[in-house]
Amino acid sequence: MRRQTKTLVFFAALAVSSVLAFGNAVYAWSESKDFRVAREAVDSLKNDCEELEGKRSELLADHDEDHQLVKAVEDEILALAKQYPSLLAEAHEQLAKDIQACDAIIAKYLEQGMKRTDEKVTELESQKNELEQTLTHYPLNVVAPETYAEIGRAFLRVTEDMLQGDETPAEEWSASFAGKESGDLRVIKIEGVPFRFHWASPGSFMMGSPGTERGRDLDEFLHKVTLSSGFWMLETEVTQLMWESIMEDNPSEFEGANLPVECVSWEDCQKFVAKLNELGFAPAGARFALPTEAQWEYACRAGTTTPFPWGGVLNGDKANCDGRYPYGTDVEGKYLGKTAPVGSYSANPWGLFDMNGNVWEWCEDWYGDYPSSGSTDPRGSATGTLRVLRGGSWNHNAQRCRSAYRLYFVAGRRHGNVGFRLSLVPNN
Repeated sequence: MRRQTKTLVFFAALAVSSVLAFGNAVYAWSESKDFRVAREAVDSLKNDCEELEGKRSELLADHDEDHQLVKAVEDEILALAKQYPSLLAEAHEQLAKDIQACDAIIAKYLEQGMKRTDEKVTELESQKNELEQTLTHYPLNVVAPETYAEIGRAFLRVTEDMLQGDETPAEEWSASFAGKESGDLRVIKIEGVPFRFHWASPGSFMMGSPGTERGRDLDEFLHKVTLSSGFWMLETEVTQLMWESIMEDNPSEFEGANLPVECVSWEDCQKFVAKLNELGFAPAGARFALPTEAQWEYACRAGTTTPFPWGGVLNGDKANCDGRYPYGTDVEGKYLGKTAPVGSYSANPWGLFDMNGNVWEWCEDWYGDYPSSGSTDPRGSATGTLRVLRGGSWNHNAQRCRSAYRLYFVAGRRHGNVGFRLSLVPNN
């Protein structure tokens, strides 16, 4: 696969950030038609720029940077980039109106005698906060570039603002590896790409599924698990942008910087993890790893006990799966037939996206039977021939996306529905 050019990475980063920013708001608030039109115009321009950058990359395989064909594509990209500030401003203005409308409804409820603690008011306040967060992803201070060479600099502030803010200072890591409570966020920038991690506090939970859970398998024996050490879990599946920034290739079947990397084997993932650790990106006293199966389910459930973190129903509306085969309902839903951009669906209570659906995620463990009683810090079977995957995927039915569902493959298997996410754990 071809490697992206630096300018393409900027536009790819913009795509990642806008999906992460808007993922929750799109499900929490019925956006106005005017904002939807403005947002789609911004997204369309970014997609067009990314496609042209891909074309430029292909030309550079046969021509130098001064070739007239390369320059012609650069002129097209520049023309689009000059429109970007005005499109952002239009989206900003329309979203600000949506926020005002939300505020007006809250005020109306309060005038009718509702309290701020009432469910309707608190839900609207939450939606308003999400919209205000999304508003920061349509800044008004972007300066249009004058030349192709200035595009990266012109968009740098946007990508840094939109790509999840500042890196967590080293002092905060050295003061304490642990977060204060589950869901706390810390950011590590690796080769300029932010990796967002959420804290999972030490604790106990019931791993597996109860006998009453519809569609459960026999290997989901319900048992108590205690995790004596907390850990950090990557907010999203490892994206193609993250993968390329380290491995300098892209094995994925569905290409897109903000899509999860897939077609990666367990062995490929271990090479990625090893390279991150060798390059010294982990905080002192910590290391990157694949999550254990117990860590994965603990983080996926995030304190919940239902088949999915949001409840007992899925038909493709809350996670990317084959919605034609729903769970907990007879209503058939969507089947995208491909991976979705990370963060396209709402996060779980600890801020983690796509733990259910999109792509299967490799875990550290060998596959084997669960223990017949409770366990502390389990790491799966001591030996085996198959590695564990969790979470379900875009081309599997909703039943397989349950938090308790287990899958297993040989460590060398690659497929367009298999990816992974990172954990960050103490060295001990």
